[in-house]
Amino acid sequence: MFYEPSQRQWLFITDVFSKEECDQISAYSDMLEIEEDTRTDKKQHTIATMPMNNESGWIYQRLIQTIEITNPNTFQFTGLYTGEPVQIATYVENDFYDWHIDVVEFPSSPPVRKVSCSVLLNDSAEFDGGEMQVRAWNEETIKLEQGQGLFFASFLQHRVLPITDGLQKSMIIWYNGPSFT
Repeated sequence: MFYEPSQRQWLFITDVFSKEECDQISAYSDMLEIEEDTRTDKKQHTIATMPMNNESGWIYQRLIQTIEITNPNTFQFTGLYTGEPVQIATYVENDFYDWHIDVVEFPSSPPVRKVSCSVLLNDSAEFDGGEMQVRAWNEETIKLEQGQGLFFASFLQHRVLPITDGLQKSMIIWYNGPSFT
């Protein structure tokens, strides 16, 4: 099964990228400059932005294809596109990201973040902790495997639990669209 809807607002996607593709993306991301080293009481992790270029074009294309396949049966949002650069988030021991949403409010002018996605790039055996939690109707705890992505409505609260050992690397994507009406 390609996807498994849990609730209408969010879903779990499997096999967004293969292990080999994840290794390739991870190696490419190691060459990216770290732009943000966040160390606050709300979040601790590092961020690198992946530009859209000849080397990363296939990654962006896969992400667009994935949302085009899944959106009609789940979110049913119109006009979704990757309007922001992909981010690579690296979490090491004691890193986390506390409860937050990916939109501050429901803006009246586009672009509006509508769907958020996190794809695990490394093997889950390489770290402990780091599960994602999302609050939809219930609080769900999700442990992704390499290449799997969790897609959910950007207005849902979510967090990354602390890493207790090792290193976790994830690709973060936001799909934007027209204003909510």
